[in-house]
Amino acid sequence: MHIFYIYIKPAINTRVNKKALASIKCLSHDMISHSSKSLSDISQITYDYIIIMGCGDERPLIQSHARIDWQIPDPKYLELEEFNTVRNCIKTMCLNFLKQ
Repeated sequence: MHIFYIYIKPAINTRVNKKALASIKCLSHDMISHSSKSLSDISQITYDYIIIMGCGDERPLIQSHARIDWQIPDPKYLELEEFNTVRNCIKTMCLNFLKQ
């Protein structure tokens, strides 16, 4: 299984959001070497699933067999505690999805 996480409008400096880094570090993961990816960074193939996190972003045309919209709030402007709540929600939803 290959999982890609992209941004419709990645950060100009391509660095991952500082709150995201802090939130993930709480789980003993270090993402400091990661960078934001855009649509142009992934292969233009037909994917099995496209999961959209909501966040009010535009819906790009990416070929897929199934498109799922989770309507998760954008944590970008939330305080770290609320950011962590969204992170945990995403984790739970991903784990449940993988069980299907």
